[in-house]
Amino acid sequence: MTAGWKRAALVTGVWSLLAAAGCCTEPRPETMLSLTELVAAHNANAAQVPHLWARAKIQATFPAALESGAKIPVSWGSTSPLASPNGLLLMAKGPDPLGQHDFVLIGRETAAVELFRVGASLEEGVYYFWYGFGDKRGAYWGRNDYAGAAGAGGMPVNPHDLLAVLNVTMMPDDLTKLPAVAMTMRTTPCEYAYVISHIDRDPITQQILFRRETLFTWSDDEPARPFEMNFFDANGLRVMTAKLSDYKLIAADPPAKTQVVMPTDIEIVWPEADSRMHIVLSEMSTKKVPAAAFRFSDHAPPLPPEQVIQVDAGVPAEGPAP
Repeated sequence: MTAGWKRAALVTGVWSLLAAAGCCTEPRPETMLSLTELVAAHNANAAQVPHLWARAKIQATFPAALESGAKIPVSWGSTSPLASPNGLLLMAKGPDPLGQHDFVLIGRETAAVELFRVGASLEEGVYYFWYGFGDKRGAYWGRNDYAGAAGAGGMPVNPHDLLAVLNVTMMPDDLTKLPAVAMTMRTTPCEYAYVISHIDRDPITQQILFRRETLFTWSDDEPARPFEMNFFDANGLRVMTAKLSDYKLIAADPPAKTQVVMPTDIEIVWPEADSRMHIVLSEMSTKKVPAAAFRFSDHAPPLPPEQVIQVDAGVPAEGPAP
């Protein structure tokens, strides 16, 4: 065997070993969008979703829901292809494109019996999570103005984070003031991604905080869409991760200028609570949703005061319970 054939055989053997070991050799994509281009494409899609109505299949093991740290002893629901929807997801955008919006995810036992709601109401100025699984009941609420503030307690399921994972809200396009986004590139073979960091100020201290990061597909063949999001608290600890896939069209009413898409398979993990939620959406539409659908006070079950926890009771301007 000549030296050339020996070298060729050696290279072939190395590639075979790498393939067998699961190593990836995919070349880095040649296409590269700027941050401005990426934000513009994202916002063009999001701008065509002023409202959202969707059926949901939900499977969940809920995170800690008591101040003691105990879990709600419930693993509920199914996202099996054979299962029927057991939830409803609703959104109505507020007047500020970069501000907060009306949102609610409703889990149902039947059409008439609700098991939980996690939502935010602009009209009431609150965000909330309440649940009622048999004798396991409770509620959390806080003021929208102090969501994510240092000193505010955590909510087992944060509606503002749930809304963000849908990726139908706007990203800042003015990169010279807060809130803002910045971009880096992940160049690990087969894990290529645009990594968008979302930066804002704490609503109380005005400290600049790293709120979340969104990983967009970086590919020569596929559109740049979010496939993973990581959320952080005021101390910089990761509190939630979401995996996003199966992008599908939203039925726009009235018809949109271009096709509008969103992720319909969403897997969420709260690492500290070792808890998770899987949401599969269908029948997405931009038909209008009334403000009454998002209210906390209209839909929460009657509960004794000790089972209703205000998560931001320790921050300034404490207000009465809704």
